[in-house]
Amino acid sequence: ERGVLVWVRVAAARNSECWSAQYTEEICCQPPAGNEACWSGSFTYHRCCKPDAELGEGPPPAGPVKLANGNLKSWPVDAGPPLLRHLERLRTGHTLCSDHATQYQGWIQEIMENWRDHGELPETLGVEVAWVDYVPYFEDCPQAVLLAVLAKVLRLLNSIQHAEVAVRRYSAPFTFDLFLYYVVIKYWVVDLYREAGGPGAQAWAGGWPLEELEHGVWCGYARVWDSVWPKRDYCGCVEVYDQYVTMHTTFDTFIRPRDPYYASRLFAQGTMLHNYTRRVRDCDRWLHANPLRIFQVYAMGSGCLPQAVQENFLCTQQWLLAGELTAVVNNLELLVKLTTLSADCLESAEWPFTKQDVLYNYARAARLVPGMGDEKASPQQAQDLAWSPAPARSAPRSLCSTAQCAADLGPACVHGGRLVSFTDTSYPPDTPVLACSEMDRLPVPLDWRGEA
Repeated sequence: ERGVLVWVRVAAARNSECWSAQYTEEICCQPPAGNEACWSGSFTYHRCCKPDAELGEGPPPAGPVKLANGNLKSWPVDAGPPLLRHLERLRTGHTLCSDHATQYQGWIQEIMENWRDHGELPETLGVEVAWVDYVPYFEDCPQAVLLAVLAKVLRLLNSIQHAEVAVRRYSAPFTFDLFLYYVVIKYWVVDLYREAGGPGAQAWAGGWPLEELEHGVWCGYARVWDSVWPKRDYCGCVEVYDQYVTMHTTFDTFIRPRDPYYASRLFAQGTMLHNYTRRVRDCDRWLHANPLRIFQVYAMGSGCLPQAVQENFLCTQQWLLAGELTAVVNNLELLVKLTTLSADCLESAEWPFTKQDVLYNYARAARLVPGMGDEKASPQQAQDLAWSPAPARSAPRSLCSTAQCAADLGPACVHGGRLVSFTDTSYPPDTPVLACSEMDRLPVPLDWRGEA
């Protein structure tokens, strides 16, 4: 079995004497031991690549895993009681969002008119009060709080988009906490409605335009990252194609995370899934790693976001078997951040999970953080957090990316540096199409000919 996380590039300084046009860091420095074809004599992985301990190379530190996001200790404590009171009010006949109906309608109108007409939001919004004084709004209408959070994230992303590149790169991650808070509350509402037989998981938005604004947030992140790393294509999945196909097949054949019996298969000793997950290598190296640091390296080096999700998924499930719930939460939070790089990857092709699956599993784990200690979880606690598909499926929406790296050209060939298609396509003559790899997007001229 190949080690997981092999496509995370080591971000330490390198010995420049090691490299040539044929042997580069990109080709040679793939953890855990690099590309064997690169090494001979004095040229070794240790000398040339200098593994970075912060990214998980070398022995892991001793002691319990530390929670990466301290906010998770307070979010469920603050939001839980008023959300439960909200559910009790619905059970006793209270109409959803009826206490301040006129005020709510004004908030929605103010946001949507600015968003749909101008693509951005003003500096001050009436809905801000639902963020500042959230307890009564949780009890009557948690959708108002969710609207306030999305409005904040959208405004921040728009502001960052107009900043210099360096500011975008280092400022955008500071919006994550707001978006993570939205994710936790959204799926708490979904689960409460579903378990109580209330409005239903599909009606979690209560008629509010939350899905439309959430889609705006995904596209806002896509624009920011595309402006920071304009040549990266996170959906390419082209280079090292054989490994991607092998991993995809492994998920489709016996991991099957959408299987309703996934949890029982994972925790039943002796099953193929249990044994495979136990044997995944190198996960212990990442227990104490800095999640934000890992995110930054994926952002700079990954050419296949779904593969990154698959790699981290396997370690998350291994830590679940070991009862390391803090590590599980940390890694699921990393997965949410990774999906912001290009959520289109998980929506435009058939992968064994969706971006909503990623968000849902993070939210479920985050709600348990206040009750977590340094001790490991019991098997039952761990099994309750085994991967589960999201109950609420968002309506299909247009993709955020404007760079399409796949096109159905029918019979075609390459001649003289140009693509020649013998099928009438939707592309006008001489329109360049994008040929994408992990490292770049190259426009290739397209000719159309009526016959071969």
